[in-house]
Amino acid sequence: MADKTLDSGTYEIIRNRLNEQRTDLAARLAKLNAARHEIFAANGFELIANQRITTENHGEARGILALGNLCIFGYNVHFGLRENIKLSDVFSVYKFYNDHFEPQPLTLINDENFVADFTNLYKYYRDSIFAKFYTTSNYLYMIFQTSKNPEDKKAFKWLIKNDQLAYVDDRSVHEVRKAAQHDFDWNKTTLEDRRLGVHPHISILDKVFIEAIGGDITFKIENNTATGRGIYHEPVLNRDQQLDDADYYYADLGNLIAIKIRPYQEEERSYIFNIRTREVKPIRSLLDAGILLPDNQGVIFPNGYYLQNGDFKVFESDLSGLEFIKSIASPNGEDIFYVFYQVRSNTYVLMSYNIIVQSVETPIICNGFTLFDDGKLIYFRTEQEAVRHHQVQIWQTPYTAVLQENAEMRDNVLYKIGNKDIVSAMSESQEIIQLLSKEDSYSRLYEDIQKKATDLLDAYFWIRDPATFDLAAPLALIKDIANTAIDEFAKVQAQRQHARESLATMQKRVDQLVVDIRNEVIISLDQLVQLLANTRKMQGAVIDLGNVKYIDAASIQSLKETLDQYNVTLSQDTINFLLKDQALAPYEQKVADQKAKVSSVTKAIDAQAIEESVKGIAGELEMLIDILNSLKIEDTTQSTSIIEKISLIFASLNEVKADLVRTLNNLRSKEATSEFHAQLTLLEQGIVSFLDLSTTPAKCEDYFTKVSVQLEELESKFADFPDFVLKLADKRDEIIKAFNGKNEMLIANINKKTTSLEQVGLRVLKNIGNKAGSFDNKEDIYAFFSSDLMIGKVRSLAADLAELGDVAKAENLENLLKVSQEVALRNLKDKTDLFADGQNIISLGDYKFVVNKQVLDLGIIKRDDRLFYHLVGTSFYKEVKAETLYKYRLSWEQELISENNEIYRGEYLAFQALNAMIESKDRSNFDYKGFINSKVERDYAAGYLKGVH
Repeated sequence: MADKTLDSGTYEIIRNRLNEQRTDLAARLAKLNAARHEIFAANGFELIANQRITTENHGEARGILALGNLCIFGYNVHFGLRENIKLSDVFSVYKFYNDHFEPQPLTLINDENFVADFTNLYKYYRDSIFAKFYTTSNYLYMIFQTSKNPEDKKAFKWLIKNDQLAYVDDRSVHEVRKAAQHDFDWNKTTLEDRRLGVHPHISILDKVFIEAIGGDITFKIENNTATGRGIYHEPVLNRDQQLDDADYYYADLGNLIAIKIRPYQEEERSYIFNIRTREVKPIRSLLDAGILLPDNQGVIFPNGYYLQNGDFKVFESDLSGLEFIKSIASPNGEDIFYVFYQVRSNTYVLMSYNIIVQSVETPIICNGFTLFDDGKLIYFRTEQEAVRHHQVQIWQTPYTAVLQENAEMRDNVLYKIGNKDIVSAMSESQEIIQLLSKEDSYSRLYEDIQKKATDLLDAYFWIRDPATFDLAAPLALIKDIANTAIDEFAKVQAQRQHARESLATMQKRVDQLVVDIRNEVIISLDQLVQLLANTRKMQGAVIDLGNVKYIDAASIQSLKETLDQYNVTLSQDTINFLLKDQALAPYEQKVADQKAKVSSVTKAIDAQAIEESVKGIAGELEMLIDILNSLKIEDTTQSTSIIEKISLIFASLNEVKADLVRTLNNLRSKEATSEFHAQLTLLEQGIVSFLDLSTTPAKCEDYFTKVSVQLEELESKFADFPDFVLKLADKRDEIIKAFNGKNEMLIANINKKTTSLEQVGLRVLKNIGNKAGSFDNKEDIYAFFSSDLMIGKVRSLAADLAELGDVAKAENLENLLKVSQEVALRNLKDKTDLFADGQNIISLGDYKFVVNKQVLDLGIIKRDDRLFYHLVGTSFYKEVKAETLYKYRLSWEQELISENNEIYRGEYLAFQALNAMIESKDRSNFDYKGFINSKVERDYAAGYLKGVH
């Protein structure tokens, strides 16, 4: 058992878990039911006795009626031409005591008005007979048939009060009405329900599709008018009728759809379609009556019932034309008595339905019945001849007048809950148990289980009580497991559908093979060998199909047996054919043909067809040998002769193989050399092109991969040629060096470019920080960072870096930009909080301090004719002690290098220009203006030279 569990799939494990909970739930329900019966006494169906009711005259029993502890027995006595029919000739009254019938006087019904009306009935209607008793809540009707027509009736009305009768009148036959024969309405389809096509049909709620054309009534579950196939067929009389010639009716009953069809010029037919099991069941008696079961559990009809979960039962009976009379509910809340009646034969069909078990006891067929207040059922069957002693059966049933309760257990939890609620919960639990027992073909099985378990847990709070045996425990597990099973069930359904389709396909293939074998006219050995090969191949396919999960093992075994049978037959036919002298001549000719073709081969590709032919011939010869080994040939000389012939053919075939190999080797060597050089040239050209296209490292890697794949294909293709392999190895080294060099160069260029972009960005960020620190409010800062060109520049640089692949530098610029904004806002806040009365005064309490923002710089200044070190912006001064500087005191006041107290700039510059002209070879063309750059200095030089000249 453990091994089986380990081998099971997920779905099977889930099913096993659900079965365990189903068993647990059923056991708890049984305990709850037993405990309930201790408090609310309930009887089942049990035969008590067989008794006889004796009448004064021979008669034919027609009815019996219980009234308190009395019962009225009605019958018909035939006296020929006797005119005076007495009350005692039709009715007898008995006291039912201790399961016996004690005759009583007719005091109960001996009313003078009734006697007068009774006498007049037989006086004026000589064919009158007593038909039956009919009761309502307060009245009794004695129904008489006044002619041979059952519809001609007269009724005597009595008031029932305290188990006594008070005669009313004989004019109340109109009050005797038939009960409604159907608890649902038949809806007729309209033109909108038609679905036209090659095979038109009528749509019933878009759940089932029917038609009565083409010679039969067809039910389909797919809205497919392209095919006439369906799930159920039933012939019709008129093959030529059109879609609209038949009438279609339906009633939506939940999971069930009641369907009524009247084909052209035929009687009506009725069916039930179950949308969960997708099955159609013809129910002819549904035309007569259809009564819904409690809690929408299904529908009951005169000869059976059909439940929502797909369970149904049809009881075999010759009765037809039954009408529904009434239903009687037991006080225990779990049993309902359904009464159906056939007028022509005065026959009743009694069916007792149990809500918890959801089944019907074996129907009781009788000609009259009655129920006493203590639940005793009395019924009889009319004898074929008139008799005085009428046999009746006495049964104990749960149909008592009141529910018998155990008053001593009033404090019990079950008593407080009440019998009705307990029965209802048990009934719903039983529905779940029945669903858990369903086959996997039930559609949406686990959705229904989960829903019903959820509804049950939500509806009855007391099922979690230990006193009710904690029904909630297994129900909660069932709910959770069913939820898990939904997806697995969908997978299993798909697998089973695949298995069914695969089996159907294989069945068609096998059937076609059988047809081919039967229709083949054997004139050569090739035909037999081909058929044998096809058969054995099919056998292998069938064996392989047997490994498919959820495949029908019986069908697979049937296919195997069919193929085995034809394999044996074909093998024997092959042996018989081989015993002929020229049986192997076709193979000898095939070998000779292939040998001739080898000598004419000029290209390696032309040899492929010859290779295939040689293999085929060898396979067929091997199969012939297998056949010889598998079948016993009585004459060994015959088998030896066949084997020798096959051996000679094999020898010739081997020679053909050797010639073909030599020819192929020569051809392939020549063709390979030319092809290799062509492929190598193509590869080299491709390398050059790919190197040019490698503009980025990524493209370089991609193209290197493509070239490597081409190279590997060449190595694989020419692996049998060592010289080519060496050349390809050298070529591989060249390719690696070329692409690596190109990749390194691309990476270096990118790094150089990204570094340059980053430096530009950092410089711009520095300016951004300076500019952001100059704003006096947050609005200006936000405006600056949202619209300034420098901000856009940084972001553009970051985008360029990201495009180049350097994400780190791009993110660094973006982060620094965010930091600049945060620093600017933080500095502004600090400045706003600390500074007062201007930007250079810090206020700390009552004290204010001046802030110098000037950048500290060290310089040397002249003060009191002495040199001092001085920090700019401060009062720091320190005298310079270096005496060397004081030697050049005259130069301290010289502002220009070209002018001092003794020589001014014009003289100095003119002097320089004159020296330059003297040194110049072409003095006439000397341009002193070009020699002196500054316009001011040129003016000084021009004025001085003019004065000199």
